[in-house]
Amino acid sequence: RWLAGSAQYATPPLSARLGRTREIMRFGWVGFDGGTVEVRPFGRTLRLFGYGGAGLAGNFPLPVTSTRFNPLADTLPPDERQVVLGGGAELFVPNAFQARLVYQREDRALFDTTVSERVAGDWNVQASPTVSIRGGADYDIAQARWGKADLALNYVAPSQRVQLTLGGRRYRPYFDLYTIWAAFNPTPYSAAFGSASWTVINGVELRGRGEYYHYDNTNTTTPLVSTRDDGWRANVDASYLRLKDWAFDVSYDRDIGPGASSQGVSGTVTYRPVERLLVSVDGGHMQRPLEYRYDDSHFWSYGLRLDYQAAPGLRLTADALGYSEDRQRPDNGQVQFNQLSVNLGATLVFGSGSDSRRVNPAILRIPDVRRPQ
Repeated sequence: RWLAGSAQYATPPLSARLGRTREIMRFGWVGFDGGTVEVRPFGRTLRLFGYGGAGLAGNFPLPVTSTRFNPLADTLPPDERQVVLGGGAELFVPNAFQARLVYQREDRALFDTTVSERVAGDWNVQASPTVSIRGGADYDIAQARWGKADLALNYVAPSQRVQLTLGGRRYRPYFDLYTIWAAFNPTPYSAAFGSASWTVINGVELRGRGEYYHYDNTNTTTPLVSTRDDGWRANVDASYLRLKDWAFDVSYDRDIGPGASSQGVSGTVTYRPVERLLVSVDGGHMQRPLEYRYDDSHFWSYGLRLDYQAAPGLRLTADALGYSEDRQRPDNGQVQFNQLSVNLGATLVFGSGSDSRRVNPAILRIPDVRRPQ
């Protein structure tokens, strides 16, 4: 169990926040108990920011020293809580250009022992009303090597009904310096990807994405076994929003890689029985081979979510999520795993500058935000 809270002060040129912060950046999940400051001397054109505090373990609301991350006591976790310090700048030119540069480091006892030190940048150029180019990369200063990088070209038809994306990326795993894995040289891979979406008619949309990837040479030999160093993954999904107060989604995924493969299907139905209530039901099934392709695992998931706007500024949520896995093996390793979790929540929005109005129903028809968040 844990309790988290925060306080925020905001004006047009300056804002500050104190409390628990968890957000995703180009480095990945960043979490800390501390503060953030943001200065906007020229409005949205230039944004300067800084942050720092006692570090958390990524998106977990716990410090890395917590014994919950080492229940068997067979690893060497940090003996001191880490300190996160970071900052950067963002430049924004409407309908033309956007770029951001971020520096971040983590230390034990404030500069006593370095855990990580990285810098990252990303940018987006609006080349024309229909074409944009985006990309970015991060660099590991502590180990003097590049991490992740990507570049993509995006096209949106004038009718807004067709969207195409082509690009490539390079991925290298990252490990904190206090872990034993930092002593190794992780093998990166390069990938080419593409995606497309087509709004057939208003309320009916089809989407697809595919990627081919290839690992770098590991400079090792395996004379007694033949291995592969490439793979591919793809998915297709569809949405149907033409019925009033209803939303339907279905998806199919396929992944074939060097070590294993998987395929699965999932679906979600969202219904608004009354103005203030949203009900979502989802389910899915995935089949994948386990270690050494010796056996198969059938994995089922199912869930129910209720989202109720009880009053202006007050939203109540309740959800139940279940998992069921059947590992089919001809020995004692054949097991069945089942889990059910139930969550209750309440969101209260208040303050002189808060916007506690309900979201316009039209927003629910946007694919990325039609489900309750």
